[in-house]
Amino acid sequence: SSSSNPCSGWYGVSCALVDNDCHIIQIYLAQNNLTGTIPASISSIIYLEEFVLNTNSLFGSIPPSLGSLEDMEYLHLYENELAGPIPSSFGQMKRLLSLGLYSNQLTGTIPPALFTILTLVYFEINNNMLTGSIPSTIGQLSQIESLYMDSNQLTGSIPDSIGNLTNVVYCYLFDNFLTGSIPESIGAISKVVFFGVNGNLLSGTIPSTIGHLQSAYEVYLYSNSLVGSIPSSIGNISAVVSLVLSTNELTGTIPSSIGALSRLNYFSVVNNMLSGSLPASIFNLSQLGSLNTYTNVLSGTIPASLANLTSLQFLQIYSNHFSGTFPPLRSN
Repeated sequence: SSSSNPCSGWYGVSCALVDNDCHIIQIYLAQNNLTGTIPASISSIIYLEEFVLNTNSLFGSIPPSLGSLEDMEYLHLYENELAGPIPSSFGQMKRLLSLGLYSNQLTGTIPPALFTILTLVYFEINNNMLTGSIPSTIGQLSQIESLYMDSNQLTGSIPDSIGNLTNVVYCYLFDNFLTGSIPESIGAISKVVFFGVNGNLLSGTIPSTIGHLQSAYEVYLYSNSLVGSIPSSIGNISAVVSLVLSTNELTGTIPSSIGALSRLNYFSVVNNMLSGSLPASIFNLSQLGSLNTYTNVLSGTIPASLANLTSLQFLQIYSNHFSGTFPPLRSN
């Protein structure tokens, strides 16, 4: 009744008045050493808004009946030992803001129904064993800020519709088996701070639109099969601190526009087929702490301006065709 709170003494359970009755709206039991399975009967708590069971030792499959909880806003089941598929019934939770299923043992494909939850802000399904492709309907998640799909076994290409995710800040697609090229539409995700597609089977060239990622702090394209040259537009990623293009099949020269990245601290293009000399502009990067260009076919001399890199701690330029003498470095 409205005069009593039947769950006032229940650990991890919160109630609220709904339609003049007291109902459970939150179950928060994270980090409680829980074991066993998630009971399907949870779906009878029809006003549940937050169901948080992360960081326990729960196993078994996720009950599809949870999808009937239409008021659900936060569903956090991450860091357990849950197996089986992600229920497609989750697509019924039209108020869901945060879906955290990462670090389990989930299998099967990503249900396209998830991408009809237009309220989603946090979508975290990384560190599982999910297969299949990324549905093109992912582009409907216009509110998404955190997209964590890395460390699965996803195949197929990165859909062009990813460019519709104009609010995404963290875009983690690394360590899958994605193929095809990086879509030009990525230039539209201009709020992204972390963009990682490393550790896939991507081919084709780096799109020039990558230069539109002007808020990106870290850009990781390494360990793919990317070809062609590094686009000069890469010099427009003005916020970038870590830029890693290693272990691809890139050719051509390192563009002089790299010298415009005044915040760059870590730069790596190792294990490619880059040629020409190191651009003079790279030696103006006062924040550069790690310069890695080994195992390419770079040539020319190492200029005395190397001493301008006052923050440099790691210099790895071996296995190239450099000539001349090595210039003196400052004692620091």
